[in-house]
Amino acid sequence: MNSNCQLLIINGIPQKAGVNYKIIFLKLIVNYFLIVCISANLFSQSDEIRIMDITVEGNQRLTAQDVQRNARLYKGMTIKGPEIQQAIKRLWNLKRFGNIQIMIDDETDEGIYLRIVVEENPTLGEVEFEGNKKKSTRTLNEELELNTGQILSEYAVFEAMEKIKSLYAEKNYHSVSIDTVYSPGEKEFSQNLKFIIKEGKKTKIKKIVFEGNEIFSDNKLAGIFKENKAKKWYAPWRGAWKEDLLQSDKDLLSSFYKNKGYRDFYILDHNIQLTENGKGYEIVFNMYEGPQYKIRNLTWEGNYIHKDQELSSRLGFEKGDVYIQDNFQMALSERVSPLYTDAGYFYFQVNPIYTPVGVDSLDIHFDVVENQIVHVRKIHIKGNEKTHENVIRRELRVYPGDLFSRKKLMDSYRDIFMLNFFENVIPDVIPVSEDEIDIQLEVFEKSTGQANFSMGYNGVYGFTGGGGFEFP
Repeated sequence: MNSNCQLLIINGIPQKAGVNYKIIFLKLIVNYFLIVCISANLFSQSDEIRIMDITVEGNQRLTAQDVQRNARLYKGMTIKGPEIQQAIKRLWNLKRFGNIQIMIDDETDEGIYLRIVVEENPTLGEVEFEGNKKKSTRTLNEELELNTGQILSEYAVFEAMEKIKSLYAEKNYHSVSIDTVYSPGEKEFSQNLKFIIKEGKKTKIKKIVFEGNEIFSDNKLAGIFKENKAKKWYAPWRGAWKEDLLQSDKDLLSSFYKNKGYRDFYILDHNIQLTENGKGYEIVFNMYEGPQYKIRNLTWEGNYIHKDQELSSRLGFEKGDVYIQDNFQMALSERVSPLYTDAGYFYFQVNPIYTPVGVDSLDIHFDVVENQIVHVRKIHIKGNEKTHENVIRRELRVYPGDLFSRKKLMDSYRDIFMLNFFENVIPDVIPVSEDEIDIQLEVFEKSTGQANFSMGYNGVYGFTGGGGFEFP
Protein backbone atom coordinates (compact mmCIF):
# COMPACT_ATOMS: atom_id res chain seq x y z
CA MET A 1 0.00 0.00 0.00
CA ASN A 2 1.39 3.42 -0.96
CA SER A 3 1.38 6.29 1.49
CA ASN A 4 -0.26 9.62 0.59
CA CYS A 5 -2.64 7.71 -1.67
CA GLN A 6 -5.64 9.86 -2.63
CA LEU A 7 -8.77 7.73 -2.56
CA LEU A 8 -11.44 10.17 -3.71
CA ILE A 9 -11.61 13.65 -5.17
CA ILE A 10 -14.90 15.34 -6.04
CA ASN A 11 -14.74 18.81 -7.57
CA GLY A 12 -16.19 21.75 -5.69
CA ILE A 13 -18.90 24.17 -6.74
CA PRO A 14 -17.91 26.63 -9.51
CA GLN A 15 -17.67 30.33 -8.84
CA LYS A 16 -18.46 31.77 -12.27
CA ALA A 17 -21.10 31.74 -15.00
CA GLY A 18 -21.23 29.59 -18.10
CA VAL A 19 -20.69 26.22 -16.43
CA ASN A 20 -21.95 23.17 -18.29
CA TYR A 21 -23.63 21.31 -15.47
CA LYS A 22 -24.45 18.22 -17.51
CA ILE A 23 -20.75 17.64 -18.19
CA ILE A 24 -19.85 18.30 -14.55
CA PHE A 25 -22.56 15.96 -13.33
CA LEU A 26 -21.40 13.18 -15.64
CA LYS A 27 -17.81 13.72 -14.52
CA LEU A 28 -18.90 13.40 -10.91
CA ILE A 29 -20.57 10.08 -11.62
CA VAL A 30 -17.61 8.74 -13.62
CA ASN A 31 -15.06 9.93 -11.04
CA TYR A 32 -17.09 8.47 -8.22
CA PHE A 33 -17.31 4.97 -9.66
CA LEU A 34 -13.74 5.05 -10.96
CA ILE A 35 -12.25 6.04 -7.62
CA VAL A 36 -14.43 3.60 -5.71
CA CYS A 37 -13.06 0.83 -7.92
CA ILE A 38 -9.51 2.04 -7.24
CA SER A 39 -10.12 2.14 -3.49
CA ALA A 40 -11.31 -1.45 -3.62
CA ASN A 41 -7.92 -2.46 -4.98
CA LEU A 42 -5.98 -0.82 -2.13
CA PHE A 43 -7.22 -3.50 0.23
CA SER A 44 -8.26 -6.98 -0.67
CA GLN A 45 -11.76 -7.94 0.36
CA SER A 46 -10.38 -10.02 3.26
CA ASP A 47 -7.38 -7.91 4.44
CA GLU A 48 -7.95 -6.04 7.66
CA ILE A 49 -6.00 -3.02 8.84
CA ARG A 50 -6.21 -0.87 11.95
CA ILE A 51 -6.77 2.89 11.90
CA MET A 52 -4.14 4.36 14.20
CA ASP A 53 -5.46 7.91 13.98
CA ILE A 54 -7.77 10.14 11.90
CA THR A 55 -7.49 13.86 11.26
CA VAL A 56 -10.09 16.03 9.52
CA GLU A 57 -9.32 19.17 7.51
CA GLY A 58 -11.39 21.75 5.66
CA ASN A 59 -14.49 21.48 7.82
CA GLN A 60 -16.04 24.83 8.67
CA ARG A 61 -19.53 24.25 10.02
CA LEU A 62 -19.30 20.56 10.85
CA THR A 63 -16.94 19.42 13.60
CA ALA A 64 -14.26 16.80 13.03
CA GLN A 65 -16.32 14.44 15.15
CA ASP A 66 -19.35 15.05 12.88
CA VAL A 67 -17.33 14.13 9.80
CA GLN A 68 -15.91 10.98 11.40
CA ARG A 69 -19.30 9.95 12.74
CA ASN A 70 -20.96 10.32 9.32
CA ALA A 71 -18.09 8.48 7.64
CA ARG A 72 -18.22 5.85 10.42
CA LEU A 73 -14.44 5.76 10.62
CA TYR A 74 -12.90 5.90 14.11
CA LYS A 75 -9.47 5.72 15.69
CA GLY A 76 -8.63 2.17 16.73
CA MET A 77 -11.18 0.40 14.51
CA THR A 78 -10.17 -2.38 12.14
CA ILE A 79 -11.41 -1.98 8.56
CA LYS A 80 -11.46 -3.75 5.23
CA GLY A 81 -11.37 -2.25 1.74
CA PRO A 82 -15.17 -2.05 1.23
CA GLU A 83 -15.53 0.07 4.39
CA ILE A 84 -13.53 2.87 2.74
CA GLN A 85 -15.97 2.80 -0.17
CA GLN A 86 -18.90 2.94 2.22
CA ALA A 87 -17.36 5.87 4.11
CA ILE A 88 -17.00 7.79 0.86
CA LYS A 89 -20.62 7.07 -0.09
CA ARG A 90 -21.91 8.15 3.32
CA LEU A 91 -20.15 11.50 3.18
CA TRP A 92 -21.18 12.11 -0.43
CA ASN A 93 -24.82 11.26 0.27
CA LEU A 94 -24.96 14.05 2.84
CA LYS A 95 -24.79 16.48 -0.13
CA ARG A 96 -22.88 18.86 2.12
CA PHE A 97 -19.52 18.58 0.38
CA GLY A 98 -18.23 19.73 -2.98
CA ASN A 99 -14.84 18.10 -2.47
CA ILE A 100 -14.02 14.95 -0.48
CA GLN A 101 -10.59 13.38 -0.10
CA ILE A 102 -9.58 10.43 2.06
CA MET A 103 -5.82 10.12 2.21
CA ILE A 104 -3.29 7.89 3.94
CA ASP A 105 -0.69 10.08 5.63
CA ASP A 106 1.42 7.28 7.02
CA GLU A 107 1.58 3.51 7.24
CA THR A 108 3.26 1.39 9.92
CA ASP A 109 3.31 -2.25 10.80
CA GLU A 110 0.55 -1.55 13.31
CA GLY A 111 -1.79 0.29 10.93
CA ILE A 112 -2.51 3.44 8.93
CA TYR A 113 -3.01 7.14 9.66
CA LEU A 114 -5.96 8.60 7.75
CA ARG A 115 -6.66 12.19 6.81
CA ILE A 116 -10.13 13.24 5.63
CA VAL A 117 -10.09 16.50 3.68
CA VAL A 118 -13.48 18.05 2.90
CA GLU A 119 -14.69 21.23 1.28
CA GLU A 120 -18.12 22.11 2.55
CA ASN A 121 -20.73 23.43 0.15
CA PRO A 122 -21.96 26.93 0.96
CA THR A 123 -25.50 27.65 2.10
CA LEU A 124 -27.92 29.39 -0.22
CA GLY A 125 -28.47 33.10 0.23
CA GLU A 126 -30.79 34.86 -2.21
CA VAL A 127 -32.06 33.46 -5.51
CA GLU A 128 -32.49 35.77 -8.49
CA PHE A 129 -33.68 35.32 -12.05
CA GLU A 130 -32.79 37.40 -15.07
CA GLY A 131 -34.28 37.25 -18.57
CA ASN A 132 -37.41 35.32 -17.58
CA LYS A 133 -40.25 36.94 -19.53
CA LYS A 134 -42.46 33.91 -20.16
CA LYS A 135 -42.23 32.57 -16.62
CA SER A 136 -42.73 34.81 -13.60
CA THR A 137 -40.16 34.92 -10.82
CA ARG A 138 -42.86 33.81 -8.41
CA THR A 139 -43.65 30.72 -10.50
CA LEU A 140 -39.98 29.79 -10.80
CA ASN A 141 -39.43 30.17 -7.06
CA GLU A 142 -42.46 28.01 -6.29
CA GLU A 143 -41.45 25.28 -8.72
CA LEU A 144 -37.73 25.14 -7.88
CA GLU A 145 -38.22 25.04 -4.11
CA LEU A 146 -34.79 26.53 -3.44
CA ASN A 147 -34.85 27.83 0.12
CA THR A 148 -32.54 30.30 1.81
CA GLY A 149 -30.21 28.46 4.17
CA GLN A 150 -30.24 25.12 2.39
CA ILE A 151 -27.00 23.46 1.33
CA LEU A 152 -26.06 24.76 -2.12
CA SER A 153 -24.70 21.63 -3.73
CA GLU A 154 -23.63 21.32 -7.32
CA TYR A 155 -26.31 18.70 -7.86
CA ALA A 156 -29.04 20.97 -6.43
CA VAL A 157 -28.09 23.66 -8.95
CA PHE A 158 -28.05 21.11 -11.77
CA GLU A 159 -31.53 19.88 -10.81
CA ALA A 160 -32.82 23.47 -10.62
CA MET A 161 -31.54 24.22 -14.12
CA GLU A 162 -33.13 21.06 -15.51
CA LYS A 163 -36.41 21.98 -13.81
CA ILE A 164 -36.35 25.45 -15.38
CA LYS A 165 -35.81 23.90 -18.81
CA SER A 166 -38.69 21.46 -18.28
CA LEU A 167 -41.01 24.31 -17.24
CA TYR A 168 -40.20 26.16 -20.44
CA ALA A 169 -40.54 22.96 -22.47
CA GLU A 170 -44.12 22.66 -21.19
CA LYS A 171 -44.78 25.97 -22.95
CA ASN A 172 -42.90 24.79 -26.07
CA TYR A 173 -39.68 26.70 -25.47
CA HIS A 174 -36.94 24.18 -26.20
CA SER A 175 -34.00 26.42 -27.04
CA VAL A 176 -33.64 27.80 -23.51
CA SER A 177 -30.08 28.32 -22.27
CA ILE A 178 -29.20 29.02 -18.64
CA ASP A 179 -26.07 30.46 -17.03
CA THR A 180 -25.41 30.87 -13.31
CA VAL A 181 -23.65 33.61 -11.38
CA TYR A 182 -22.59 33.33 -7.74
CA SER A 183 -21.91 36.17 -5.33
CA PRO A 184 -21.14 36.29 -1.59
CA GLY A 185 -24.23 36.22 0.60
CA GLU A 186 -24.91 38.33 3.66
CA LYS A 187 -24.33 35.45 6.06
CA GLU A 188 -21.02 33.71 6.54
CA PHE A 189 -20.46 30.69 4.27
CA SER A 190 -23.47 31.65 2.10
CA GLN A 191 -23.66 32.44 -1.60
CA ASN A 192 -26.33 34.18 -3.65
CA LEU A 193 -27.36 32.43 -6.85
CA LYS A 194 -28.56 34.12 -10.03
CA PHE A 195 -30.01 32.24 -13.01
CA ILE A 196 -29.51 34.09 -16.29
CA ILE A 197 -32.12 32.74 -18.70
CA LYS A 198 -32.13 33.13 -22.47
CA GLU A 199 -35.60 31.96 -23.45
CA GLY A 200 -35.22 31.82 -27.22
CA LYS A 201 -38.19 31.40 -29.54
CA LYS A 202 -41.23 29.21 -29.04
CA THR A 203 -40.95 25.80 -30.67
CA LYS A 204 -43.74 25.09 -33.16
CA ILE A 205 -44.90 22.11 -35.19
CA LYS A 206 -42.96 22.14 -38.45
CA LYS A 207 -44.15 18.88 -39.94
CA ILE A 208 -46.79 16.19 -39.43
CA VAL A 209 -45.95 12.85 -41.03
CA PHE A 210 -48.11 9.74 -41.44
CA GLU A 211 -46.74 6.26 -42.00
CA GLY A 212 -48.86 3.37 -43.25
CA ASN A 213 -51.32 5.53 -45.21
CA GLU A 214 -51.90 4.41 -48.79
CA ILE A 215 -55.42 5.72 -49.46
CA PHE A 216 -55.12 9.32 -48.27
CA SER A 217 -52.18 11.72 -48.54
CA ASP A 218 -50.33 13.27 -45.61
CA ASN A 219 -51.75 16.69 -46.47
CA LYS A 220 -55.30 15.34 -46.49
CA LEU A 221 -54.89 13.65 -43.11
CA ALA A 222 -53.07 16.59 -41.50
CA GLY A 223 -55.95 18.82 -42.59
CA ILE A 224 -58.35 16.78 -40.44
CA PHE A 225 -56.64 17.93 -37.25
CA LYS A 226 -58.29 20.88 -35.53
CA GLU A 227 -55.89 21.62 -32.69
CA ASN A 228 -52.38 20.59 -33.77
CA LYS A 229 -51.45 21.98 -37.17
CA ALA A 230 -48.06 22.52 -38.77
CA LYS A 231 -46.82 26.07 -39.19
CA LYS A 232 -46.83 27.27 -42.80
CA TRP A 233 -45.46 30.41 -44.41
CA TYR A 234 -49.01 31.44 -45.31
CA ALA A 235 -50.29 30.65 -41.78
CA PRO A 236 -47.53 31.70 -39.36
CA TRP A 237 -49.96 31.78 -36.43
CA ARG A 238 -50.37 28.02 -36.60
CA GLY A 239 -48.02 25.40 -35.23
CA ALA A 240 -48.70 25.57 -31.49
CA TRP A 241 -48.09 22.19 -29.89
CA LYS A 242 -51.16 21.28 -27.79
CA GLU A 243 -50.28 17.99 -26.17
CA ASP A 244 -53.41 17.92 -23.99
CA LEU A 245 -55.60 18.12 -27.12
CA LEU A 246 -53.70 15.56 -29.19
CA GLN A 247 -56.17 12.80 -28.33
CA SER A 248 -59.07 14.82 -29.75
CA ASP A 249 -57.15 15.14 -33.05
CA LYS A 250 -56.45 11.41 -33.04
CA ASP A 251 -60.16 10.76 -32.47
CA LEU A 252 -60.99 12.96 -35.47
CA LEU A 253 -58.57 10.96 -37.60
CA SER A 254 -60.10 7.68 -36.44
CA SER A 255 -63.64 8.94 -37.13
CA PHE A 256 -62.60 10.10 -40.59
CA TYR A 257 -61.38 6.65 -41.57
CA LYS A 258 -64.26 4.75 -39.99
CA ASN A 259 -66.75 6.98 -41.76
CA LYS A 260 -65.08 6.04 -45.02
CA GLY A 261 -65.62 2.33 -44.34
CA TYR A 262 -62.25 1.55 -42.73
CA ARG A 263 -63.63 0.08 -39.52
CA ASP A 264 -60.33 -1.68 -38.64
CA PHE A 265 -58.33 1.55 -38.69
CA TYR A 266 -56.23 2.34 -35.66
CA ILE A 267 -53.15 4.37 -34.74
CA LEU A 268 -50.31 2.09 -33.72
CA ASP A 269 -48.28 4.82 -32.04
CA HIS A 270 -47.02 8.35 -32.47
CA ASN A 271 -43.64 9.93 -31.95
CA ILE A 272 -42.91 13.58 -31.21
CA GLN A 273 -39.38 14.78 -31.72
CA LEU A 274 -37.46 17.96 -32.32
CA THR A 275 -36.20 18.64 -35.81
CA GLU A 276 -32.47 18.38 -36.43
CA ASN A 277 -31.93 22.10 -35.84
CA GLY A 278 -34.01 21.94 -32.64
CA LYS A 279 -36.30 24.74 -33.82
CA GLY A 280 -39.48 22.78 -34.45
CA TYR A 281 -41.47 19.63 -33.80
CA GLU A 282 -41.97 16.74 -36.16
CA ILE A 283 -44.89 14.48 -35.27
CA VAL A 284 -44.97 11.02 -36.84
CA PHE A 285 -48.09 8.84 -36.72
CA ASN A 286 -47.72 5.13 -37.45
CA MET A 287 -51.09 3.65 -38.37
CA TYR A 288 -52.98 0.77 -39.94
CA GLU A 289 -55.69 1.61 -42.48
CA GLY A 290 -57.12 -1.84 -43.15
CA PRO A 291 -59.68 -2.64 -45.89
CA GLN A 292 -62.74 -0.58 -46.79
CA TYR A 293 -65.72 -2.69 -45.78
CA LYS A 294 -68.94 -3.06 -47.75
CA ILE A 295 -72.14 -4.55 -46.36
CA ARG A 296 -72.94 -8.03 -47.66
CA ASN A 297 -75.85 -9.43 -45.60
CA LEU A 298 -78.21 -7.96 -42.97
CA THR A 299 -80.05 -10.47 -40.77
CA TRP A 300 -82.40 -10.05 -37.79
CA GLU A 301 -83.26 -12.30 -34.87
CA GLY A 302 -85.65 -11.89 -31.93
CA ASN A 303 -88.01 -9.44 -33.66
CA TYR A 304 -91.69 -10.42 -33.50
CA ILE A 305 -93.49 -7.07 -33.78
CA HIS A 306 -91.77 -5.92 -36.98
CA LYS A 307 -90.59 -8.10 -39.86
CA ASP A 308 -87.01 -8.31 -41.13
CA GLN A 309 -87.82 -6.48 -44.35
CA GLU A 310 -89.43 -3.57 -42.49
CA LEU A 311 -86.47 -3.18 -40.13
CA SER A 312 -83.93 -3.37 -42.97
CA SER A 313 -85.92 -0.81 -44.94
CA ARG A 314 -85.96 1.58 -41.97
CA LEU A 315 -82.22 1.09 -41.51
CA GLY A 316 -81.62 2.42 -45.02
CA PHE A 317 -78.53 0.34 -45.87
CA GLU A 318 -78.39 -2.18 -48.69
CA LYS A 319 -76.05 -4.89 -49.87
CA GLY A 320 -72.92 -3.38 -51.41
CA ASP A 321 -73.11 -0.10 -49.47
CA VAL A 322 -69.91 1.11 -47.81
CA TYR A 323 -70.14 0.64 -44.05
CA ILE A 324 -70.08 4.18 -42.63
CA GLN A 325 -69.93 3.93 -38.86
CA ASP A 326 -71.62 7.18 -37.78
CA ASN A 327 -74.38 6.92 -40.37
CA PHE A 328 -75.02 3.32 -39.42
CA GLN A 329 -75.25 4.05 -35.69
CA MET A 330 -77.48 7.07 -36.34
CA ALA A 331 -79.83 5.01 -38.53
CA LEU A 332 -80.09 2.33 -35.86
CA SER A 333 -80.82 4.89 -33.14
CA GLU A 334 -83.07 7.32 -35.02
CA ARG A 335 -84.89 5.07 -37.51
CA VAL A 336 -85.10 1.53 -36.12
CA SER A 337 -85.29 2.06 -32.34
CA PRO A 338 -88.25 4.54 -32.47
CA LEU A 339 -90.41 1.79 -33.99
CA TYR A 340 -90.27 0.25 -30.53
CA THR A 341 -89.47 3.05 -28.06
CA ASP A 342 -92.35 5.23 -29.33
CA ALA A 343 -94.78 2.34 -28.92
CA GLY A 344 -94.15 1.55 -25.24
CA TYR A 345 -91.13 -0.76 -25.56
CA PHE A 346 -88.89 1.16 -23.18
CA TYR A 347 -86.63 -1.85 -22.53
CA PHE A 348 -86.07 -2.53 -26.24
CA GLN A 349 -82.50 -3.47 -27.15
CA VAL A 350 -80.74 -4.21 -30.41
CA ASN A 351 -77.17 -5.48 -30.55
CA PRO A 352 -75.40 -5.54 -33.94
CA ILE A 353 -72.85 -8.35 -34.38
CA TYR A 354 -70.25 -7.78 -37.10
CA THR A 355 -68.64 -10.64 -39.00
CA PRO A 356 -65.95 -9.81 -41.60
CA VAL A 357 -66.21 -12.02 -44.68
CA GLY A 358 -63.32 -12.36 -47.09
CA VAL A 359 -61.12 -9.31 -47.50
CA ASP A 360 -63.58 -6.43 -47.42
CA SER A 361 -67.15 -7.68 -46.85
CA LEU A 362 -69.21 -7.41 -43.69
CA ASP A 363 -72.17 -9.44 -42.49
CA ILE A 364 -74.23 -7.71 -39.79
CA HIS A 365 -76.57 -9.73 -37.60
CA PHE A 366 -78.98 -7.87 -35.28
CA ASP A 367 -79.86 -9.53 -32.00
CA VAL A 368 -83.19 -7.94 -30.98
CA VAL A 369 -84.73 -8.04 -27.49
CA GLU A 370 -88.19 -6.43 -27.61
CA ASN A 371 -89.25 -6.99 -23.95
CA GLN A 372 -92.62 -5.88 -22.58
CA ILE A 373 -94.75 -2.81 -23.17
CA VAL A 374 -94.25 -0.21 -20.43
CA HIS A 375 -96.74 2.36 -19.07
CA VAL A 376 -96.01 5.66 -17.31
CA ARG A 377 -96.92 5.45 -13.62
CA LYS A 378 -96.04 8.94 -12.29
CA ILE A 379 -94.40 12.14 -13.52
CA HIS A 380 -92.27 14.05 -10.99
CA ILE A 381 -91.25 17.70 -11.33
CA LYS A 382 -88.11 18.73 -9.44
CA GLY A 383 -86.22 22.01 -8.93
CA ASN A 384 -89.09 24.46 -9.55
CA GLU A 385 -88.83 26.84 -6.60
CA LYS A 386 -90.42 29.86 -8.33
CA THR A 387 -92.32 28.34 -11.24
CA HIS A 388 -95.71 26.78 -10.47
CA GLU A 389 -95.84 23.08 -11.25
CA ASN A 390 -98.98 23.39 -13.38
CA VAL A 391 -97.09 25.80 -15.70
CA ILE A 392 -94.68 22.97 -16.42
CA ARG A 393 -97.25 20.18 -16.56
CA ARG A 394 -99.38 21.90 -19.18
CA GLU A 395 -96.42 21.60 -21.59
CA LEU A 396 -96.27 17.82 -21.20
CA ARG A 397 -97.10 15.57 -24.14
CA VAL A 398 -97.09 12.39 -22.05
CA TYR A 399 -99.30 11.63 -19.02
CA PRO A 400 -99.62 9.03 -16.24
CA GLY A 401 -101.21 5.88 -17.62
CA ASP A 402 -99.92 6.45 -21.18
CA LEU A 403 -97.72 4.02 -23.05
CA PHE A 404 -94.14 5.19 -22.80
CA SER A 405 -93.08 7.17 -25.87
CA ARG A 406 -89.56 8.48 -26.28
CA LYS A 407 -90.77 10.99 -28.88
CA LYS A 408 -93.46 12.40 -26.59
CA LEU A 409 -90.96 12.65 -23.74
CA MET A 410 -88.48 14.57 -25.90
CA ASP A 411 -91.27 16.82 -27.23
CA SER A 412 -92.21 17.58 -23.61
CA TYR A 413 -88.60 18.40 -22.79
CA ARG A 414 -88.39 20.74 -25.80
CA ASP A 415 -91.63 22.59 -24.98
CA ILE A 416 -90.68 23.08 -21.31
CA PHE A 417 -87.28 24.43 -22.31
CA MET A 418 -88.92 26.80 -24.80
CA LEU A 419 -90.77 28.50 -21.93
CA ASN A 420 -87.44 30.30 -21.40
CA PHE A 421 -87.81 30.03 -17.63
CA PHE A 422 -85.04 27.51 -17.19
CA GLU A 423 -81.31 27.34 -17.79
CA ASN A 424 -81.56 23.59 -18.22
CA VAL A 425 -84.09 20.76 -18.17
CA ILE A 426 -82.98 17.18 -17.49
CA PRO A 427 -85.47 14.38 -18.23
CA ASP A 428 -84.93 11.02 -16.56
CA VAL A 429 -86.73 7.68 -16.71
CA ILE A 430 -86.87 5.65 -13.49
CA PRO A 431 -87.78 1.95 -13.85
CA VAL A 432 -90.41 0.85 -11.32
CA SER A 433 -91.29 -2.65 -12.50
CA GLU A 434 -91.24 -4.75 -15.66
CA ASP A 435 -94.22 -2.85 -17.07
CA GLU A 436 -94.12 0.56 -15.32
CA ILE A 437 -91.74 3.52 -15.21
CA ASP A 438 -91.71 6.96 -13.59
CA ILE A 439 -90.60 10.10 -15.43
CA GLN A 440 -88.67 12.80 -13.59
CA LEU A 441 -88.12 16.27 -15.03
CA GLU A 442 -85.51 18.31 -13.17
CA VAL A 443 -85.52 22.00 -14.02
CA PHE A 444 -82.88 24.64 -13.24
CA GLU A 445 -84.54 28.04 -13.02
CA LYS A 446 -82.99 31.20 -14.40
CA SER A 447 -82.23 34.09 -12.06
CA THR A 448 -85.12 36.55 -11.90
CA GLY A 449 -84.88 40.34 -12.12
CA GLN A 450 -84.77 42.49 -8.98
CA ALA A 451 -86.61 45.79 -8.46
CA ASN A 452 -85.22 48.50 -6.18
CA PHE A 453 -86.61 51.80 -4.88
CA SER A 454 -85.34 54.47 -2.51
CA MET A 455 -86.61 57.85 -1.25
CA GLY A 456 -85.19 60.61 0.97
CA TYR A 457 -85.59 64.26 1.96
CA ASN A 458 -83.15 67.13 2.60
CA GLY A 459 -83.46 70.90 2.96
CA VAL A 460 -81.80 71.75 -0.33
CA TYR A 461 -83.40 69.35 -2.78
CA GLY A 462 -86.56 68.37 -0.93
CA PHE A 463 -87.76 64.86 -1.69
CA THR A 464 -85.32 62.68 -3.62
CA GLY A 465 -85.63 59.13 -4.78
CA GLY A 466 -85.15 56.64 -7.54
CA GLY A 467 -85.87 53.16 -8.69
CA GLY A 468 -84.79 50.59 -11.18
CA PHE A 469 -84.97 47.03 -12.34
CA GLU A 470 -81.96 44.76 -12.54
CA PHE A 471 -82.11 42.08 -15.21
CA PRO A 472 -80.29 38.78 -14.81
